[in-house]
Amino acid sequence: MYEVRQLPMIMCKLSQAFSYSSCCYYIQQDRVATARVALAKEFRGLSYTLEASMMGSSHNVAHFQVKDYVELGRSLVRGLAIYRSLLIASEQLFLSAKFGKKALLKEIKETVLAEEQNPTQADD
Repeated sequence: MYEVRQLPMIMCKLSQAFSYSSCCYYIQQDRVATARVALAKEFRGLSYTLEASMMGSSHNVAHFQVKDYVELGRSLVRGLAIYRSLLIASEQLFLSAKFGKKALLKEIKETVLAEEQNPTQADD
């Protein structure tokens, strides 16, 4: 139920420019027909809109500079990586509880082997 709030909470911890208290988790009536809402329904509410202001944040009285947007982007990428790690850990705990430790270790080994055989290259 609160899974949709995890990424914003992570972002709040990573960036002073991100405001968790400004996040909205309900669907406003005038937004029902938007692509974001359609995606949220399709993917269990895991659809986000990140809005940024030219005027700065409540923590910073100065206007945002390009470097501020770059840092927010970096925080978003770090936040997504942390969020992914949490999802993987949750899945592993679920598998461990459902199938036992032996099955979990087998699943992890298969995943690692598959990633080693098909490495993805990250762009800098």
